[in-house]
Amino acid sequence: MGVLEKITSNQELRSWPGEIPLENLYTMGLAGERFFRGIKDEAKLLGTRCKTCDVTYLPPRIYCQGCFEKLVNWVDLPPQGKLETFTILNQDRAGRPYKTPRILGLVRIDRSEGALIHYIQGLEPQKIRIGMKLKAQFRSSSERKGSIQDIVGFVPA
Repeated sequence: MGVLEKITSNQELRSWPGEIPLENLYTMGLAGERFFRGIKDEAKLLGTRCKTCDVTYLPPRIYCQGCFEKLVNWVDLPPQGKLETFTILNQDRAGRPYKTPRILGLVRIDRSEGALIHYIQGLEPQKIRIGMKLKAQFRSSSERKGSIQDIVGFVPA
């Protein structure tokens, strides 16, 4: 198969089966800890704001990527935004079909420069449109554990 040939199945891709024995532990850091605590404890999105650059980061950061100023201003952000792009998944990584397609989207959160990638729910694939308003749907407080999965997905606003 040449590089310019059309690939119709992920099984046609050139690959080398094997394993690389790696383990890691990714820590949330200070900003991530506070961000996920806001989701878990209050079902809200938190960002950090740079007064110098007039930028609000979501997910939050400790330092501004523009001016390197330490970010100490935390802001509550609305749990809604605009769909920037999406993809429709019809099968899992092993090529097994899903019973119903899954939609993953990049949602730019209102009043911030940031976005979250998450499942889009409550829409048929043919009804989804770039630019549509969506809102986060949080798990119940008893089910939340302090992760991005405390957001079930984004639904039409």
